[in-house]
Amino acid sequence: MKHKLRLRVSAAAFALLAALLFLLFFYHNNITKREYAVNSEDKNSSGAIYLEYDMTKSWNEDGKFRRGAEYDFVIKNNTHNDIYGWFVTLHMDKNYEIDSSWNGEFVMDGSYILVKPADYNERVEKEDEQTFGFVAHTAGEAHIDSYEIIYHRESNIFANPLFWLIIASMLVIIVINIVDFYFTHKLDVLQRRHDENRKVLEQSFNTFAKIIDAKDSYTKGHSMRVAIYARLIAEEMGMSKEEQDRIYLIGMMHDIGKIGVTDVILNKPGQLTNYERDVIQTHVDVGGEILKDFTSIPDIADGAQYHHERWDGSGYSKHLKGEEIPLIARIICVADSFDAMSSVRCYRKSLSMEQIKYEFKTCSGRQFDPEIVPYMIKLINEEKVPVAVDI
Repeated sequence: MKHKLRLRVSAAAFALLAALLFLLFFYHNNITKREYAVNSEDKNSSGAIYLEYDMTKSWNEDGKFRRGAEYDFVIKNNTHNDIYGWFVTLHMDKNYEIDSSWNGEFVMDGSYILVKPADYNERVEKEDEQTFGFVAHTAGEAHIDSYEIIYHRESNIFANPLFWLIIASMLVIIVINIVDFYFTHKLDVLQRRHDENRKVLEQSFNTFAKIIDAKDSYTKGHSMRVAIYARLIAEEMGMSKEEQDRIYLIGMMHDIGKIGVTDVILNKPGQLTNYERDVIQTHVDVGGEILKDFTSIPDIADGAQYHHERWDGSGYSKHLKGEEIPLIARIICVADSFDAMSSVRCYRKSLSMEQIKYEFKTCSGRQFDPEIVPYMIKLINEEKVPVAVDI
């Protein structure tokens, strides 16, 4: 679920960056297509693109009524972008007659001269210049009143820091998602392996529980039911799913020590002798000894060793009392007692739910942890127990 959420967030962020990149391309493309204009009045305010000119020579022809002059021009580009497709309009104070020109095409229109660049100088690179000029004849002294430069500005998107910032961000998102996919895949593989191992473990425990219960014809399914009740109590107590699963497995193994008790005693229909009762009570120590080296499931030995200890210290075999008894054993004690009371035994019928609740209330603080009993009674009231299991 978290992986899917991360994918959605990444996709949204990537889409936003892609949209910004599109807008940036559109912006730069618009800059390239637009025409820009600057005139002689703009020179003092901007000076980025402007025209310098000078009348380098002048002479009289046919007396004072005809005059010749040579004009040299420099178009300067002091910006960080190339310009291209430029042309210049010159406004002269008198009508001119072009005699010769260089580096461009010159068209007369009254007192205006339109200058178009040649193919080789129609581009003015950034922080560079291009020159052109002409020789003209006019009647009397003449001057250039003003000029206007029309041009296109080339926009290099690769020179824009925002472009690289967007590209870097998109690459980061891609890398993050590749890494996330890799580790999510690895985690999925590990989770599947974990689930498979847990399934094998549960099936093994289930098999062992059936072997244990098979020794006593009156307790078929007992270990499985105790495991289920213990997990339900743990759930009511607000324990984590991992803790609930651990308690469930421990509950299945709580009576493993009974494999060390002879079937004759376990299945004896009549009252047990003191010796036989002592033999049966050894199953907690046998179970603790069997499971003591089973460290893969923490506290599993405690469930077998101490589930017959009592809150007031009158249980067996260590006579622990109160919180000296491990919590897992206190939970299993309640679950084990509920199953014993709700099942048919060789010496009695099963008790009703009202009788069982009465027993729990009466023995709370003596046999049972008084803080766990209310959770068991709640399960009874909500009819979540008893449960039937496949034997």
